[in-house]
Amino acid sequence: MHPLDKAAYHVEYVARHRGAPFLKPTYKNLYWFQFYLLDVMLAAIIAILLFTGLCYKLVKILRQYYKGVGPVKPKSS
Repeated sequence: MHPLDKAAYHVEYVARHRGAPFLKPTYKNLYWFQFYLLDVMLAAIIAILLFTGLCYKLVKILRQYYKGVGPVKPKSS
């Protein structure tokens, strides 16, 4: 098929099917916060904050646990 005939076929195809909606970009169907990936960033920030909070709590608990444990001092006679 000649390139000019092929181009004419595709132009006619788009005209016949009212713009071929499957050729339109999918980002036009997204909400603004999805387009800017705000939902993904929010999930990542929440995960980081939870991980940081859990690490902080764990360190705090371990400090309390090991606070009384230390090197054994020999008794002086």
